[in-house]
Amino acid sequence: MPFGPLTTTSVGSFPRPTWLAHTKRNQLTFRLEGDALKEAMDDAMALVIREQEQLGLDILTDGEMRRTNFIFHVAGQWDGVDTESLVPKKVYRNREANRVVPRIIGKIASRAPAAVDDLRAAKSHTKRPIKVAVP
Repeated sequence: MPFGPLTTTSVGSFPRPTWLAHTKRNQLTFRLEGDALKEAMDDAMALVIREQEQLGLDILTDGEMRRTNFIFHVAGQWDGVDTESLVPKKVYRNREANRVVPRIIGKIASRAPAAVDDLRAAKSHTKRPIKVAVP
């Protein structure tokens, strides 16, 4: 692929539009549910891709717009991971954190690809290369 002397991209997720979600003290609350939420996430992803194209980035990202949570999005596709009965996360010096995480309950095995649909959806909006972050 022909890139200039310096290939440009972005790092990390993009802020979610206020019409999609609200963030307060690291707690993300989506404004919609079900099919309406999925459609809104797809719309937000398309907008993020257009914005990156307008900025002239060489390698684009989906902005992680189709994820409710970075870890749960992938771990939810694995056997051996309980994403329902969550536990508090310990942080530096064993202090309790204000977040809960999935538990490992057995041998981990993939049930389905976790990010392939996200990549396909993003690619449908651009001709430029796409990258998708995975934990």
